[in-house]
Amino acid sequence: MADPKGKSTESKTPSSPLRRAMITTKTAQDMTRLLEEREIETVGRGPRQAPDGTFIANVIAKKAVLDDLSADLATIEIQPESKIPAEEKKSASGNRYKEEGAIPRGLGRKE
Repeated sequence: MADPKGKSTESKTPSSPLRRAMITTKTAQDMTRLLEEREIETVGRGPRQAPDGTFIANVIAKKAVLDDLSADLATIEIQPESKIPAEEKKSASGNRYKEEGAIPRGLGRKE
């Protein structure tokens, strides 16, 4: 049955958690086939060629999406779930624009 407002019912179902993974393929074409038309976000520098000739991509995707990737085309290393350490959650306490010649970036205050 179609949703009356035209919205997909996918958002109403429980989603699998997001996970980080590293995908390694032998060719650029294999990497393209794995990444295109899937809900996968590349992180870092995106797909790149390693010195040994393989192609590597660090990605973030739902666990279910990563599980569905073809093991014939790639090696997929799903990283274990981890929490952000408390010290990485803290914001800087100082004013990063206080020094003379500092370039304003982000949401800091220029005084």
